[in-house]
Amino acid sequence: MTDRALVVRTVTAGVRLEATVWHDDRVCPDGRLRAFDGDDRAPSLSAAVERLDFARYDGLYYQGPDGDWTAFLACWLAVEPWTGDPTPEPRGDGAVVERRTARDAQALRSWVRAAKGPLVDEIATGTLPPGEARSRLLGALRRRAGDRRVIVAAPAGVQRSRR
Repeated sequence: MTDRALVVRTVTAGVRLEATVWHDDRVCPDGRLRAFDGDDRAPSLSAAVERLDFARYDGLYYQGPDGDWTAFLACWLAVEPWTGDPTPEPRGDGAVVERRTARDAQALRSWVRAAKGPLVDEIATGTLPPGEARSRLLGALRRRAGDRRVIVAAPAGVQRSRR
């Protein structure tokens, strides 16, 4: 874990981005905010997720227009670090899933890591291309998330799952 979180707050013309420390047991940031490493404005929460570096951030805290906070766990979809292939740009390469509890966040993080194992095995045997592995992982993540909000981002050149 990197213990980093993106803070996304709704402002008049979109959202403002800041960074903080991620805590599995928190719904909102702990107050220690710092500048985001990039443009600190985006038109929407979805656009902010497109900018998220999934290799560096564990989660996202979002403050909606009503002032309520929601915590999302960041799930990096890349399987290449496990296959030895060149790792794609991690910025925007994943999904964020609404987190309900600290235990929920820990379980989901463990599940994502474990779910990559069989996919990596299939890639190694040549029966599954990496792009299809990403789509399959995203589909399984959506099913696992159930009724929780999932926001998907994909870097250029990576096909999004339609599920």
